[in-house]
Amino acid sequence: MYQACDSEFWDYKLQINTPSLRYLNVRDVISQHISTRTFNSLVQADICLYNDLVNDDVLYSSSVLELVENVCQVKCLTLSIRYRKFLDSSFAAATSKFINLTKLELDADWLFMLNFLENADNLQVLIIREVLDNLDRDTLKCWREPQQVPTCLSSHLKQVTFNAFGYSEDEFKLVSYILKNGEVLKMMKIYDRGYIPYLKRNEFQKKKFNAPQRISAFERRSQTCEVKFS
Repeated sequence: MYQACDSEFWDYKLQINTPSLRYLNVRDVISQHISTRTFNSLVQADICLYNDLVNDDVLYSSSVLELVENVCQVKCLTLSIRYRKFLDSSFAAATSKFINLTKLELDADWLFMLNFLENADNLQVLIIREVLDNLDRDTLKCWREPQQVPTCLSSHLKQVTFNAFGYSEDEFKLVSYILKNGEVLKMMKIYDRGYIPYLKRNEFQKKKFNAPQRISAFERRSQTCEVKFS
C-alpha cells in the first residue's frame, strides 16, 4: 500500500516497479509524476488519485494514463480519479482492453466510465461510486450513448450499483441504457447521494420520490432483472 498526502513533497514522484505484484493499493494527492510497469499478475487494485496541484498537466495526465493501462490485467479494480484536467483530456479516451476485469468500482466522469465499459468485455459487477458533476453542462462531458452496445452489457454484466445517485438526466439515461441492453443483468441497486448542493431541498425530494416510478417504466432486456432503491 502506498499513501501520500503531505504537501511538503511538491516535486514528489511515485515509481512502482513490481511486475509480479498481486495486490495494489495507492492513495495519492501530491505526486507530480507516476512511473509504473505492467502488472502481469495483478488480482486486485485500489487506486485513488486526488491531486489537483500539478505543475505539468500533460506529463501528469500521461503518467496517470500509463498507470491505468498498466493495471489492465487486473481482475478487481477500484478506481477514483479526481484530476479534472486528466478527465477532460483526450488521455481519458485511450484505455487498454481489460480482458480479466470482472468487478469495477469507479469514481470518475462520463467519458472515462463509458470508455471502461467499452474495454472490459468480461465485466460482471459494476459499482458506480459517483459520477462527477458536469455543472457547466459541457456536452462533451455528458452521457453519450455508445455507437454499439458494449460487449459486457450483452454477455456478462450481472449487477450494477449506483452508490451516489444524483437524479440528473444523464444518470437516468445511463440507467435506462443499462436496463435496455443488459441481457444477463440480475440486479440493479440505486442509493441516492442524500444531498446535492445545487438543488433546492424540495426539488431534490421531488426527484427522489418520482425516481422509482420513472425507472420502473424503463424497458428491460433481462426479464429477471430486479431494481432496488434505497
